[in-house]
Amino acid sequence: MKNIRVERNGKKLTNEDINYISRMAKSGHIHEQYTLGLVYYYGQGPDVDMEEAKKWLRMAAEKGHSESQYVLGEIHLAEDSAEDIDPGSTVVGDRTW
Repeated sequence: MKNIRVERNGKKLTNEDINYISRMAKSGHIHEQYTLGLVYYYGQGPDVDMEEAKKWLRMAAEKGHSESQYVLGEIHLAEDSAEDIDPGSTVVGDRTW
C-alpha cells in the first residue's frame, strides 16, 4: 500500500495544500481527516508518523468514512495489532463486528 501518493488535481501536494487539509481536518471535515491521515502515512510533507496517521484515520473512520476504515484495517493487519478495536466489539475469526 506504500506505493500510493496523495495528490491534488494530479499533482504532488504543496505545503500550502497540506496546511489547508490540516486546518479542515482539525475543524472536523471527514474527507480531510482521511487525507491528512494518508499524508502522515505516506510521509508526504511531514515525515512518516504512524501515530498521527492512525489518529486522523481513526477520527474519520469513527464517523463512518469507509476508506479510512479500510486503510486503518490495513495498518492493523500490517502491524498485526488490534489495539484500536473497540472492547465492546464481537470478534469472529479474523473479523470484528
